[in-house]
Amino acid sequence: MILVSDLGGTHARLALFEGGLLRADKTYPTRSHSDFGAVVRLFLREHPASVESACFGVPGPVCGERVVLPNLPWVIERAELVEAAGTGRVRLANDLECAARGLPLLSLEKTAALRPASGPERGIRAVVAAGTGLGEAVLVPAGAGWRALASEGGHTDFGPLDELQAEFLRWMWREHPRPTYELVLSGPGLTRIARFLRERGGEAADPALDAHDAGSAVIELGMSGRSALCRHALELFAAVYVAEAANVAVQYLASGGVFLWGGIAPRILPLLRKVVDDGAFTAKVKMRGFLEGVPLRVVLDERLGLLGAAALASEQE
Repeated sequence: MILVSDLGGTHARLALFEGGLLRADKTYPTRSHSDFGAVVRLFLREHPASVESACFGVPGPVCGERVVLPNLPWVIERAELVEAAGTGRVRLANDLECAARGLPLLSLEKTAALRPASGPERGIRAVVAAGTGLGEAVLVPAGAGWRALASEGGHTDFGPLDELQAEFLRWMWREHPRPTYELVLSGPGLTRIARFLRERGGEAADPALDAHDAGSAVIELGMSGRSALCRHALELFAAVYVAEAANVAVQYLASGGVFLWGGIAPRILPLLRKVVDDGAFTAKVKMRGFLEGVPLRVVLDERLGLLGAAALASEQE
């Protein structure tokens, strides 16, 4: 029996796998719990199991046995999770490392093609995930298998591509000395874009922007056509998302494809497709030829991180 997690800034999803099959899973709101160990213990009380090994995907840089999470007020200690899981075979992994490791296990039927170009079957793959934060990782062929490499690429400096994005960057400078892609490509980033457009003027404001879950409201109002401001915010977001996917593709020579994951991409799929159809993904003069052969897909399977975590757990010595 393998215990795994896909921990995000808003939700913690835990699951049990046995023989490669999902036996149980449940999602918990992170704000309802004081620490991650409490979530693990609660899950195992609700789903009793004799755990042989575990892999916990966590949203932060894993460089030892103690992880400080940038988007959650939690510190994760491996020793506590060993006690909670009841096994010494516990691995901590970056959540996007888990997602990348899950890519070979992902059915293409559970993806939506934005660019169904045919890259090498064994080429490097990358995953870019916008949700509560922005995560990025790559998957590299390693002999007959694969090796997932974590990164904190979401914290690289944001680079605007037109005058509106440059104006947005200057607006963010008022509060953030070094605006990053995560400040744009995330739920809070969506809210940030909408508030920028509201302050900029020329478009009607919407009180939903001041709600607790404003990012979700921006998506709902924008995609339904009920708010021109929110629609404009989503268009700007989609343009930056596709541009960053292209950045990741050339940074890692991800000829095997770039996969957009997380809670936002599936909900704005038509806008992402329009941006790609307009040529934004391949709009790099010196790299156009390479990018024209790179597949770009949106992952529709929420279990991607759990699948990868289970694979990583089974690979433990």
